[in-house]
Amino acid sequence: MGVDELSAANGHLPALVEADSGVSLATWLASNHQAIRDQLCEIGAILFRGFSVPDAKSFAHACQVFAKPLLPYTERTAPRIQVSPGVYTSTEHPNGEKIELHNANSYSHKWPRWIWFYCDREPESGGNTSIASSAAVLKRLESSILDKFREHGVRYMRNFRNGMGISWQESFGTEDSSEVRAYCDEAQIEIDRFDGNDLRTFQVRPALRTHPDTMNAVWFNQAHLFHSSSLRPELRKALLRTYGEDGMPRSASFGDGTPITDEIADHLRDCLDSETVLFDWQQGDVLLLDNMLVAHGRSPYTGSRRILVSFAELYTCDS
Repeated sequence: MGVDELSAANGHLPALVEADSGVSLATWLASNHQAIRDQLCEIGAILFRGFSVPDAKSFAHACQVFAKPLLPYTERTAPRIQVSPGVYTSTEHPNGEKIELHNANSYSHKWPRWIWFYCDREPESGGNTSIASSAAVLKRLESSILDKFREHGVRYMRNFRNGMGISWQESFGTEDSSEVRAYCDEAQIEIDRFDGNDLRTFQVRPALRTHPDTMNAVWFNQAHLFHSSSLRPELRKALLRTYGEDGMPRSASFGDGTPITDEIADHLRDCLDSETVLFDWQQGDVLLLDNMLVAHGRSPYTGSRRILVSFAELYTCDS
């Protein structure tokens, strides 16, 4: 077996490591650890196919052979179900809707370096995981827009309230408001309002990060995903009518508070879409991403799709 490029119409993502027989993925990773890290640094995404990964337990074991411990899902923006310690379902999102490309927790002061995906059950149709090179996306951005993001970063706003998205209790993983305040203080998150179940926060983060191995700049944020234009048009109109711009579940502006226009948000999506590569899942597939080098998303699907996810190697602004 070896490392080969997986045929893709647009780029070289992901690389493919295909087993000749049902060899244990954990065993193979233990013997090829450095080669895999080197390949990830160059390409950013590797698909392991044909290996013996029969269940969630063996998936978690393989992940921990590569990097441990597995990380909890923190500062959540979307619901997931925890399957076992460090193993979660992929984002619980309606089957018929697309999940836009994003880098996990790029709105936070800390994020996982590695993301693992495991195909426990492939869908009847669709459900592709979309991926795109964050460095390639950066090169597509218009210089004037990029300069503004580079100078000001992104200001993320989140509103937590009953009946609108996930609660602050689920997002921060606690029922104790004092723990939330302590977390926000440490993470440089401004609490604008905190009254019972009603919480509004702001945080300013860079739009670009420097990759720790390549030392190159990468596009690493969720400005387009937090922007209200990412919502279905009818839902966006209804929420704006009810709550106004400041009351939206979440939003994004430039770090100095200047609005990100719909046209700019659309440009960001166009750049991401232009670099998108799709592949079909097969039962037992495992995908490993460098979260800083590769963004990921999901296509709509039919059937009973079940993809499990694990995160590893915490990276922070101070790393």
